[in-house]
This record gives sequence, structure tokens and C-alpha cells, in this order.
Amino acid sequence: MSKNDPMIHNFNLLKERILDTLNLTNLNKQLKKVKGSTICIGSGGSKVVASYSSIVLSAKNNCSTKVLEPRDVLHENIKSYKNLFVCSYSGSNHGVNILSSLNTKKHLFTYKEYKKENFITLN
Repeated sequence: MSKNDPMIHNFNLLKERILDTLNLTNLNKQLKKVKGSTICIGSGGSKVVASYSSIVLSAKNNCSTKVLEPRDVLHENIKSYKNLFVCSYSGSNHGVNILSSLNTKKHLFTYKEYKKENFITLN
């Protein structure tokens, strides 16, 4: 492939551009509070958000991260993780509900502006 291939150029800039999007939100302050090993969780369209969150938390907070779907978290040994970072547009889907009772620090990244019991909510 040619060095001038636009796809390669854009792919090489992808991580930098992903991290630059944080400058367009006020989430920086909230995200800085997430420290330590973290499982980023999402299903469907929210899995893309979980993958994005994993990149951001790894690069900005030096967190060790893993991306899983909610059902897979139930079969994971979560004792070695300090956080669950759950991504959900509604904040009230089945995946969020089944993770609610897990005994670990849980962050919920959602579009909705409300508090969810057992979660630290980020909007």
C-alpha cells in the first residue's frame, strides 16, 4: 500500500482523535476519579462506547482495562478488578440491572441524568 493511503493515515490518527474528543465534554473531571483495574461493560451499541472508554481510561488514567458484555461479567472473577464501568444509553437496561447487585465499585456512563442505586453515575 502507498504511504499516502488516506485509510492508513486516518487509522494512525485514530487513537489521538479518540482522546481529543474528551476536550469537547466536561467528563474529564469525572473520569479522573476512576482509578485502578477496570472492566468496561456494554452490549449492542454501548459496547462501542465501552471500547472507547477502555482506551480513554487506559491512556488517561493508566488503568488496566478489559471490555466485556454484561452476561460475561457474571462469569468473570471480578475480585481482581477495582471498578466496573458500565455503559448504557438508557441506564436501565437488563445488563445494568443484573450487575447492580455485584459487590464492587460500579460507574454507570449514561445519557440519562438521574441517579441509579448502587452506581456512581456519569452523564
